[in-house]
Amino acid sequence: MKKNSIIGLLIFIFFIFQSSVNKPYYHRFPPTNCTGAPNGYTCGFCHSDFAENMAGGGISIAGIPSTFVKGNTYPFSINIHHFTKDRKKFGYDIVALDALGNKVGSFGTSNPYSILGDSEITSNNPPILSDTDRTTIGGFYWTAPDSTFSPNRLPIKFYFCGNACNSDGKPIGDYVYNDSLSTTIGILPIEIERFVATRNSANEVQLSWSFGNKLLLKYYVVQKSLNGTIYLDLDSVHVDKVSYENNYSYQDNKAVGGNICIKYRIKSISKDGSISYSSIQVVQSNNQVSSTRLYPNPVARNSSLTLSFSSNQQQLCNVSVFNLTGKLLFTAKQTVVLGYNTLSIPIAPNIPVGTYFSIVSSANTILTKQTFLVK
Repeated sequence: MKKNSIIGLLIFIFFIFQSSVNKPYYHRFPPTNCTGAPNGYTCGFCHSDFAENMAGGGISIAGIPSTFVKGNTYPFSINIHHFTKDRKKFGYDIVALDALGNKVGSFGTSNPYSILGDSEITSNNPPILSDTDRTTIGGFYWTAPDSTFSPNRLPIKFYFCGNACNSDGKPIGDYVYNDSLSTTIGILPIEIERFVATRNSANEVQLSWSFGNKLLLKYYVVQKSLNGTIYLDLDSVHVDKVSYENNYSYQDNKAVGGNICIKYRIKSISKDGSISYSSIQVVQSNNQVSSTRLYPNPVARNSSLTLSFSSNQQQLCNVSVFNLTGKLLFTAKQTVVLGYNTLSIPIAPNIPVGTYFSIVSSANTILTKQTFLVK
């Protein structure tokens, strides 16, 4: 009987020891690699007597955009929502990984409750939760990778995990939440400023313009259209071959005279491969020049575009928005007046990020067709 009691006691000690080995807990300095990332853990590895992500609670980060600019720094905060008011402290762990599983970018913090690891932030002496069921911890920032970062490593995904704990020094009675979000390289269009077209003679049109952010530019193309739909390339210039002067010009010596209306635009290609277009300059036979302008471009969701253009008569037009596959996303009828017109085009809050076309057309012709980006 005594022998069985000793054996039972040894088995009990063994299981207690195994539990302490496999389920260590850290009431002050939590371990890394507990973000919920692939091949990693969450805070639930230790604090596991409740299911993770229980209804009524959650964790999120605010400030990391859906698209980033290489080398830019983005401040962000960690937010936790817990459904009981007996929580005492908030532990967290966050990491950013590329599509290959490598840590990417660099974190920084001025938050006294945090400690920086190898491109990872964990809580150090976790902060006290607020009396409400929501707490925001700020003082964090993430610097995106520089220009050498390869697009085949996209998207970058942030993994983060939080523990709303009761602060009793034991790995029980705590609520664990984890989530993730993705970001990718944003399209930064080239800004083309002061684009002017002037007819010098029946067969000669002078174009002049400048670039607002020339350092992003790889090359530009001068384009011309006689029907407003098909544009032909007149000239293509790589910026490496031009001087540091930021004023550009081109003379079209084959501008058709008579009653034909000619449209010009500048196509710009940035160093990251993104394409943007200038406003359209329209040159008429009587030397009148009218410009078409669409702004802001890119445009945010749940906002509106402003389209300015000229019409040679008062008429009823269709204002439409299409995606790149030709699917109609928006249409409305609008009476335009002779001369200069300004229209507002609503952008839906759930429209996907991407490239779209706006077209203003009458029964017989297309008055203007513009490309724009939704960010």
